Amino acid sequence: MILRRVATAIRSQDWFTVVIEFVIVVAGVLFALQVGNWNEVRADRERAQAYRERMVSDLKNDIVELEKRKLFWSAAAGEGRIALAYAEQGRVPEDVAWGVLRALLHASQVWRFIFNQATYLEMQSAGDLRLIGDTQLRSNLAYYYVTVAERRGDGMYQSLPRYRETVRSLVPSLISQYYWQACHEQPPGEQHLKPCPSPMDEAEAEAVLEAVIGHPGLIAELRFWVDTLEVLDRLVIDDIPMS
Repeated sequence: MILRRVATAIRSQDWFTVVIEFVIVVAGVLFALQVGNWNEVRADRERAQAYRERMVSDLKNDIVELEKRKLFWSAAAGEGRIALAYAEQGRVPEDVAWGVLRALLHASQVWRFIFNQATYLEMQSAGDLRLIGDTQLRSNLAYYYVTVAERRGDGMYQSLPRYRETVRSLVPSLISQYYWQACHEQPPGEQHLKPCPSPMDEAEAEAVLEAVIGHPGLIAELRFWVDTLEVLDRLVIDDIPMS
């Protein structure tokens, strides 16, 4: 329609009409481009808000889970210290042999932690990290999700000690079965070490304990694992505020 009017105006040398029609066409194109830009900005803003809500949720979940791990790792390290006190200094807990044997098993527990990187990695792969306008925030997130997550997530926070396999291979199966039923609890999203009573008399507990604790290398492995747990406890203190 417009092209027909322009052609007619040119043939009749109606230059005023030609100019007007040209201005209308250019204005229409510019308006369409501006509307497209507005729509793109709005879509980016909405996508950025959705990302923000998901990332805040991810970080809050990391904080909650790290705080759980901190308490658990500290408890497991404490149990390991009980066993080491017996092995190195001859000190015994109130329930004597069973208390040390239970501490040895408690100290073998692990609760690994995996950073929730789903939203960050999605933004990275989609090229949407640009939607985070604050450059300092973008830098902090990169440090947390790349530097810290790779160093901790693939290493310290995924630790699985040799001690765990050693001590569990030494404890008689009936005692292990009792331990899992009465001394350890793992509901969804939780893990607890329980102060369960002895399933045997003191003489039997002493015999099992001496056989386990006398195994070559066991105490060295336990010592290393307890030190690792205490390092993990300190790392969490550093990482939680970062979240």
